[in-house]
Amino acid sequence: MIHHIIFDLGGVIITLTPDVARERFRRMGIRDAFELMGTYGHRDIFLQCENGTLSASEFCKRLSERVGREVSFEEAQYGWMGYAKEVPMHRLHFLDRLRAEGYSVMLLSNTNPFLMKWARSNAFCDEGRPITDFFDRLYCSYELKLYKPDPAFFRYALNDAGIKAEETLFIDDSQTNLDSASSVGIHTMLARTDVDWTQEMAEMLKI
Repeated sequence: MIHHIIFDLGGVIITLTPDVARERFRRMGIRDAFELMGTYGHRDIFLQCENGTLSASEFCKRLSERVGREVSFEEAQYGWMGYAKEVPMHRLHFLDRLRAEGYSVMLLSNTNPFLMKWARSNAFCDEGRPITDFFDRLYCSYELKLYKPDPAFFRYALNDAGIKAEETLFIDDSQTNLDSASSVGIHTMLARTDVDWTQEMAEMLKI
């Protein structure tokens, strides 16, 4: 029986516009932004920002070196925020519903300090609530220096939360990440763009 649910952020909680982010960084001067910023994973300094190899300030420094001028935290954040199209409130309300039903709800995401500064602020959603209002625990790649699809990321979350894999469901929009979660015994669910995953999950859990 499922008692714990782990969510990805982009493509599950937040709807994405990756081409907007890539174009913003391209306009900053990163000519190969479209090659470096993949749909399900990044390369070079963008990967290093999300896997914790580079801090926010170090990322800005490296970005500045690439474009030949100083890039501020705010400008870099503007680039990363191109990913976030919208945060549908019905998805967040579903998280509230899950917690009211007794499920523990966690986030496990490949993300970065720029997006998470916004997510942890009251600007995150239309109701003025930060992301921490909706989750019991947050597992962010840049903070833990773990990066999906590494199975160690999932093992860390299970051990830290003190939960069993067989009682846990993970939802992500990447089959590769789901396969990794499955490899450690976690149940999985694919978030498809053409299906409302909240209804699908409600039917699965019978709530």
